[in-house]
Amino acid sequence: MSTLQRTGRAVLASTLVAVALLVLGALAAAPALGAFGIASFDGEVTDQNGDPYTQAGGHPFAATTTIALNQTVDGQGNPTADGSVKNVVVGLPAGFVGDPTATPTLCSEDQLEVGGVFGESARCPASSQVGTTIVDFQGIGSREVPVYNMIPPAGLPGQFGFKAASAIVHLDPTVRTGGDYGLTVHVDDISQALPILGTSLTVWGVPADPAHDGERGSCLGFFGPTGEQCPTDAPRKPFITNPTACTPAGVGLETTLHIESWQGATDDSSFFSHLPPGPPTPGPQQGPTGCDLLPFEPSISVQPTSHSADSPTGLHVDLRLPQNDNPDGLAEAHLKKTVVQLPEGMAVNPAAADGLAACRPAQIDLSGPEAAACPDASKLGTVEVDTPLLDHPLNGAVYLAAQNDNPFNSLLAIYVTVDDPQTGIVVKLAGKVEPDPQTGRLRTVFDNNPQLPFSDFKLDFFGGSRAALITPPSCGMYTSTADLVPWSTADPNDPTPTEIQESTSSFDVTSGPDGGPCPTGDFKPSFDAGTVTPLAADFSPLVATASRPDGSQLMRGMNLDLPPGLTGKLAGIAICPNSALAAAAANSGTAELTSPSCSAASRLGSVTAGAGAGSTPFHVPGNAYLAGPYKGAPLSIAVITPAVAGPFDLGTVVVRAAARIDPTTAQIHVQSDQLPVILRGIPLNLRSITVKADRPDFTLNPTS
Repeated sequence: MSTLQRTGRAVLASTLVAVALLVLGALAAAPALGAFGIASFDGEVTDQNGDPYTQAGGHPFAATTTIALNQTVDGQGNPTADGSVKNVVVGLPAGFVGDPTATPTLCSEDQLEVGGVFGESARCPASSQVGTTIVDFQGIGSREVPVYNMIPPAGLPGQFGFKAASAIVHLDPTVRTGGDYGLTVHVDDISQALPILGTSLTVWGVPADPAHDGERGSCLGFFGPTGEQCPTDAPRKPFITNPTACTPAGVGLETTLHIESWQGATDDSSFFSHLPPGPPTPGPQQGPTGCDLLPFEPSISVQPTSHSADSPTGLHVDLRLPQNDNPDGLAEAHLKKTVVQLPEGMAVNPAAADGLAACRPAQIDLSGPEAAACPDASKLGTVEVDTPLLDHPLNGAVYLAAQNDNPFNSLLAIYVTVDDPQTGIVVKLAGKVEPDPQTGRLRTVFDNNPQLPFSDFKLDFFGGSRAALITPPSCGMYTSTADLVPWSTADPNDPTPTEIQESTSSFDVTSGPDGGPCPTGDFKPSFDAGTVTPLAADFSPLVATASRPDGSQLMRGMNLDLPPGLTGKLAGIAICPNSALAAAAANSGTAELTSPSCSAASRLGSVTAGAGAGSTPFHVPGNAYLAGPYKGAPLSIAVITPAVAGPFDLGTVVVRAAARIDPTTAQIHVQSDQLPVILRGIPLNLRSITVKADRPDFTLNPTS
């Protein structure tokens, strides 16, 4: 998406070049006689007849920007510039972009350098010309010179250039990363050798259009157009495209200008698109219109990397937007909002938490211009963006955002980033991930996406045993849905149902875990128990483990009957009070138990729960405490487990188990409450529970 930045060079050229020329115009040796600043700053987008062109997504005939500096008349009646411009910054409206590939060739620095004083003999290919600029020089008068699409240096999405009075002026576009992702053009360290009073830059909407033959290449001589025609065999391809978001009547789009002088003075100005051409005030303002005519035909494909049930899986998401490069047609509306909902049963895999980290706000710095600095351990996958405006894809990554420390203050959120050193394009977007609290079904929302064109957006979540997602638990067909909203809606923040485009994508789960038969819905747990030291009448820790394989039903509880003769020594063990258990159960925001809590004097041993799909579940440690009467039993066991996995904290889980003693055999029977299945929309997928009664001198082996 951000690739548009490169495309923006076209548009920026319009304003930038004008500004650059202005900038070039540093006062010669004469001292500044007035206040440095901007006398006027204006522009217009027109059709071939010179009338305002406001069609959203359309390709105007030309875009013109005019800048004038403050002037003072000297003793001979000649105007002089009131200062020497050093730096110029022009901000173009978001969504107003240009396509640098509209010219089949680019001009090199050497080709422009060998040209005449005003570039009239430059060896730049005629097909690389994208417009002209008229510069008003102090003491020389006005000259019209060609503007070329240049070979950009590394780190820039594009560059424009022209030659004026033997000096080459460069216009360097950048993308407003962290803002509205519009284009900003910079002209830095302008030479003070040439005094300029003003400039008017015109960028052609379709550079190869025959209507420009009279000002192309050698047909634009030292004194302007020669009257001859210089056609090109380059294909007609649009260079400028209006934004695809419309504005209400009387509302225009703002273009800004900031200048700095070599003497340290600054000035700012702006204009709003307006009708009819002329001063922006008091003329009526008007931005793009006709959004209802724009095409919007997105499609999405969502496919897991594993087609086995109840298994860790990666995910490949491919979002496509067909682009139209017909100079006489309209562009595809830009994508504003994406809402993707995965099928029920595909949810977060707790096993992914092992070794996982989170990206903090200061590391992603969404509002800053620099590339994201998220830790590698927070990386969930990769991103690739194709745009018709660049000759290569833009690569990036997707990162996990910190819980409750993200733009949505939510449990789950992700960041999609692009960092392209070749063009200097940086994109950082935040998406909210909403798990259904009952089913774990995932819904992801990205809103206010950049107003930039892209043809293909690919996102790949990593697979493997610790993949972030898990496939549905049974075989069958599953469907993901996407609701896609364009910027061209009447109210982009409140689209009507008919303005939302729905796209679906289905996949099949065809086998059980590890490629075996499809799950039948059976419950096939295994159980193992025993004392560590099986010596008669001796104290020894007791270890009991219940587990289930992938593809079987969930464990929802556990009843334990200890063998006759295996007893526990209760003397000296404290009882954890109900108030402490209630405090632990109410503590859902942090793993740290608030006071009061069960004391070490009531601890019986440890409990470890294995959660998540695949061969490497995440193991969460907890503790078992002796508690008082519960559900008619004289004693109970309370298991307290902080649900902390990697960067996630889902609170504290408390499970009570009633403990009864057979009055005849003294055999101990333990019956637990229902085990948690899902916490805050994250299915736990319990694979194993291991209880280890390791309190010293507590568990006593039978005497026989």
